Amino acid sequence: MMWNAVRQKLGVSARARLLTVAGLCAVVWTLAAYNPKQEARRTMQPEQVLQELDAAFGAVPVSLYTDPHHFKVADARLTVFRAPKHWVVVIEKIEYFSRMYGSVDCFKRFFTVYGNCLERGWFVQSDALWENEAELPFDDTPDIPRWLPTRQHFRYFWAGKWWEVSPTPQQLHEAGIDPQLLDEVDRKEWQENPDILQPVEWLRYLCYHLNHPFFASETRLREVVREALSDPSIEPHLQIVLQTREWEHPDYLEEQLPSHTESFRVIAEIIATGDASLWACVDRTRFNSHWRYWMEKERAQSGEADAPLSEDEQLFRRVYARYLQETVGTSDGIVILTRMETTQPLELLMASPAQVGVRESGSDEFVQWLVARFGEPLEGESFRDWLRWCAESFGISQPSARGAS
Repeated sequence: MMWNAVRQKLGVSARARLLTVAGLCAVVWTLAAYNPKQEARRTMQPEQVLQELDAAFGAVPVSLYTDPHHFKVADARLTVFRAPKHWVVVIEKIEYFSRMYGSVDCFKRFFTVYGNCLERGWFVQSDALWENEAELPFDDTPDIPRWLPTRQHFRYFWAGKWWEVSPTPQQLHEAGIDPQLLDEVDRKEWQENPDILQPVEWLRYLCYHLNHPFFASETRLREVVREALSDPSIEPHLQIVLQTREWEHPDYLEEQLPSHTESFRVIAEIIATGDASLWACVDRTRFNSHWRYWMEKERAQSGEADAPLSEDEQLFRRVYARYLQETVGTSDGIVILTRMETTQPLELLMASPAQVGVRESGSDEFVQWLVARFGEPLEGESFRDWLRWCAESFGISQPSARGAS
């Protein structure tokens, strides 16, 4: 009776107490055994990240190629978000859509989102870069508005006002605005009217001239990510660990996947460890995310660049590539040069006296750069010999007797 009274007083049966103690022990054991870092490592192994990334990219690949009748890339950026158990990769493309010519929607920011916390593993979204047609440089022709920008002068609407630009040929060149880097459709239009600055060239120049202004703000990026997530409550826990305009992008036409590239293998390591400093070890010479790389590759695949280069062309390209990399290519990845249309003008230049070439091309920034780096050419030295001397000084050409023909 005494025990019953005690039991009633406590209000708990012996069996219930035993179960309670057992339950507490189980909870304590579980808490002691659980290690968030170990759990994160189990779910965020680089191999697992790459496997998920490959599957998503294979389903919805991001192409940086130009489609002459559809989209034309002007800029690209990659952002990596990370939380202890989740990751998201966002690839943004700034594009011009030729099929929407004359419409505000022809200039777009296009998002492709991958992640292990997305409903399908991938997600796509897009924004118009300008809010209405009145902010684009078309005339007021009722039926088909005429595109106004020329290679000598154009306008753009930014920060609430119109800006006027009269670029020099050198400024266009530095931005990669070269008719030979147009796709077949735009190049045909340029040939019909060489003064016109094509819409994609206009967009590419603004990306360069305004220091890449069209990428989304972090607030907008997070809105897109939140929309893509299977559980929107994950978004506040995601932190940006990497954001870059330069990486090695897989060529899906050649059946490449992210795991085939060094850049994405390192990105998987960054996702797994949270150590963004790993990116500093990536081989930058493999970066190909700039649109110029893909234009050059398209030209090569179409047969436009199949003819072998002459020795003069090879020499000029090597030195000129070094010039571009040191002056305008430092933040835009590897500069890819187009093949010269004819060798005859170059042959005449190479055979001419270098001092005459320097004197007649004194305003050319490439020539100025050569003189500043290597000094004036020797008396009677040909442009070819002087350029070869410059290449030898860079270690990009075999040594030879200076001044020899």
